[in-house]
Amino acid sequence: ADAANPAEPKTVFGLILGPLVELETQLLAEALPRIQDQETRRAVVEKQQRKAIDKGETNEALMYGDELRNMKIEPEPRLFVDDVTVEKLGEMLREQGGRLALTSTEGGLFDQMIGRYSEKVKASLDPYLQMWSGDTVRVDRIGRGSVVIDKPALTIGVTVQPTVIAALAQRPELKGRGLTARFMYSLPK
Repeated sequence: ADAANPAEPKTVFGLILGPLVELETQLLAEALPRIQDQETRRAVVEKQQRKAIDKGETNEALMYGDELRNMKIEPEPRLFVDDVTVEKLGEMLREQGGRLALTSTEGGLFDQMIGRYSEKVKASLDPYLQMWSGDTVRVDRIGRGSVVIDKPALTIGVTVQPTVIAALAQRPELKGRGLTARFMYSLPK
């Protein structure tokens, strides 16, 4: 976590991410034709399955169902994210093979950690702690399915105001659970 006052420019952050933005753009350009082909193939097989169902051809419909289960559509490549809920972060981390960076020029990440998107306003630290330490993440929720990530590696880089870092120190659950100790802090002149 790097601290910069509100009036100070955070252009260094953009310079650091610049090569990653370029690489992500290149990876996406290379992947999109493959992804579009995979989606088209899936749509064709889904249509064939619907036709078989409409005709009452059970065996053929089941065959197409097996084919659909074995079809994989690769996700769009992502190297980093910014404003993301912990649930979506887990899904994206899984999609990206367990490797992802969470970067931001603001402190909203810490608001999310302490429950900004939760009706219960309770800290949701376990996934962040597990993703940082490489512990397997297993999340099962009704209506959302399962997320399993073996040996995740989440890199977090944020540039925030000094008041955000000071506020972190005032949250005993963050310190007590070891979250604040997992960051390297910098207060440049």
